[in-house]
Amino acid sequence: MRAKLSVIASAMLLAGTLTAVGQQPGGRAPEAPPQGAEAGTQPGSQVAPMSTQQRQRIRAVILEQRVPPATVSGTLAVGATLPADVELHPVPPALVTDVPSIRNYQYVYSNDRIMLIEPSSRRIVQIID
Repeated sequence: MRAKLSVIASAMLLAGTLTAVGQQPGGRAPEAPPQGAEAGTQPGSQVAPMSTQQRQRIRAVILEQRVPPATVSGTLAVGATLPADVELHPVPPALVTDVPSIRNYQYVYSNDRIMLIEPSSRRIVQIID
């Protein structure tokens, strides 16, 4: 009888530990990371770190597009939100192939800088000089 109670108590303790490992403080289960079209477009998201070569490739391909520079007033910094009247441009497919992490962003060219923009919030997520 004592052995059965010991096994049952151990199983309950183990089950509680396994549940707690997968939870965040406060007892909540962690949220699943975004998948598919949602990945990389959530507010607060950042572009994965890029190599110097990837940044140079992005700059070269976007400058080839010959998009007229946007006139933007205010501070252009990561986290800033662009006004609704600033036109966003889709990332060229060749860049999505080379740098998949920018797939869900659009861009603005202004002041000789390329800004990657999260389109639903119009927030600047990366600046490429």
